[in-house]
Amino acid sequence: MDNQEYIKVSKAIRNYKTAWLNVALFLAFTVLNGFFVATCNIEEGYTYFLFSFYSVIQLIAAGKVMQYRDPANGDVYLGIMVVLALIVLAVLVVFWLLAKKRRWAMIVLLVLVSLDTAFVVVDIFYAQQFSLVFDVVFHALMIYYFVLGIKAAKELALHFPQGVQLTIQQLNEAYRMETGIDPVTGAPVNLGMPGANAPAAPVSYDPMTGQPISGNAPAAPVRYDPMTGEKIEEGKNEIATAEIEPGRADENKSDATAGFDKADFGEKPDFGGKPDFGKDSGFGEDSQK
Repeated sequence: MDNQEYIKVSKAIRNYKTAWLNVALFLAFTVLNGFFVATCNIEEGYTYFLFSFYSVIQLIAAGKVMQYRDPANGDVYLGIMVVLALIVLAVLVVFWLLAKKRRWAMIVLLVLVSLDTAFVVVDIFYAQQFSLVFDVVFHALMIYYFVLGIKAAKELALHFPQGVQLTIQQLNEAYRMETGIDPVTGAPVNLGMPGANAPAAPVSYDPMTGQPISGNAPAAPVRYDPMTGEKIEEGKNEIATAEIEPGRADENKSDATAGFDKADFGEKPDFGGKPDFGKDSGFGEDSQK
């Protein structure tokens, strides 16, 4: 799904929803107008909102005229006409509810509104009520929204199997899955990648420099030379070793041991001759005694 297709489908969703909501508004004004006519004084006339179903209003108005002309049975006539108006209104409400998820119901509503418009046009010329032209204008506006809604339903059926049941949330989700971009914010979402929706790992900082540690890996401990107190750089030996030139090792060894070879520790001490434990020593005689 490219950007142009997304814009086209989202516009179709809005147009169909607008048509469906206009029918709801049409029905609401019809109910309100029917109440005004049913409770008015026929001698003083009645007023009503133009944005409504003319046939439903005229059924109730006809009952009021019968009530005025025949006071004895007028209430019965009015009751019958109100019931007929409610039946027509109920049929409209049923198709309106079905139109939320079915395109054919919206087409049926278009036909019914067109018939209602034709009834207004006939009444203009038959009753010479040219003020009803305004009713025709509002009916034409309603038919325009119906046509937009039906065309939008056809457009939705071409792109998605859900048809008019497609919501803007489902469209946004389909756009994210196909493009990897959020249509609302325009930011990449990387759906389907491992860990894409996981919460971000906390950022670690080096305690010495205060800079963030790349990859969020734990900071290595800082070591210092115990003799100099300087920081030991990573990758270098902790104890410095003296560099000895080749061929100088034996020479240095000779220089170091020369003092020991020449040292004079004196003559070997004389601890006397070997002791004689023979007869003259006296130890044998005592032992024999």
